Amino acid sequence: LKITRERFEHFAEPDNDAKSFGLSSASALNLPFADNTFDKVICSEVLEHIPDYRGALREIERVLKPGGRFVPTVPRAWPERICWALAPGKDGYADQPGGHVRIFHEPDLRKSISDLGFSYRGKHYANELHSPYWWLKCAFWERRDDHPLVKLYHRFLVWDLMDRPAL
Repeated sequence: LKITRERFEHFAEPDNDAKSFGLSSASALNLPFADNTFDKVICSEVLEHIPDYRGALREIERVLKPGGRFVPTVPRAWPERICWALAPGKDGYADQPGGHVRIFHEPDLRKSISDLGFSYRGKHYANELHSPYWWLKCAFWERRDDHPLVKLYHRFLVWDLMDRPAL
């Protein structure tokens, strides 16, 4: 939250009454907002961390206004399976505090969401270059943060995100 607040300062417009910014920390199973508060809810790379993800979906439904838009993202199943296979066991990739507790299969997640009354509008694969980064981190699990290949690929990802090359 601290880092997010610091990074927002570059975009702040204190004199713009139409622009606001707020941060809070809460359980996804008990959001501190009234019913029908939000027009849109983006839940990016969160549901795979929550044991009771259906409870989190019900909370999102509760705080979203009728007709509101819910945009979830989760890791794709097959790249996630590779991570779990490359760094298995106790203290491996899937055994980290706060880490991923499940691999979502698209039809199952889509059904869980549509059962709440949301309509499906499409999908998009935006992070395909990130999968090899996590595969490298898992392959070199003991040195995942300082291995030269992991660091090199991270530099490539930052370049790709920041410079947005045509290729």
